[in-house]
Amino acid sequence: PEVAQQVFGVSVSSITTSSAIISWSTTKSATGIVACGDNNFTTPMMLYSQALQVTGLDAGTAYSCSITVSESPSASVSFNTSNETDTTAPELLNLAVEVIEGGWLRVTWYTSEAATESIEVAGQSFNGDAIALRKNHDMTIVPYPELTALETYTLTVTISDASGNTNASSVDFVFDEEDAASPLPDPSFPQDETD
Repeated sequence: PEVAQQVFGVSVSSITTSSAIISWSTTKSATGIVACGDNNFTTPMMLYSQALQVTGLDAGTAYSCSITVSESPSASVSFNTSNETDTTAPELLNLAVEVIEGGWLRVTWYTSEAATESIEVAGQSFNGDAIALRKNHDMTIVPYPELTALETYTLTVTISDASGNTNASSVDFVFDEEDAASPLPDPSFPQDETD
């Protein structure tokens, strides 16, 4: 007999005066619908773990939201929205860039509260999480066109918390020749030479 779809691990985080992030997991990949009062929100993709930000809520109000996934019994989560508007930007700490051979960049940082992220380098933009779920951030990006060796670049990370407060930080790094995407032949491994 086929096991029925189950919803588990329901949680709520990043509660503001007008929104909250609701997360859950399912035993089968599925989309979900979250109903909070008169507002319905649908997840965009079929996944085992889902998170979405419910918006348009009233400040200082108790909500009980139901999560419906295919034929499974609905699950619910209750919370109170905040009375005080969050106007404090999240802090962005320990920003570091590690240049990986082949032209990849691993960018790491911490935030003082859960935040979304975007990275800008050499006129190129890379977006990370669309929903503010984490404080520890670790993104690997591949700039194209490739970065030029021996040039100094400035990489900027912009973060945003669940209330829409933003902050940014920049770091300079040099793109070494040995890390370029098309390295020259390695002199320690000479090509076959014919006499």
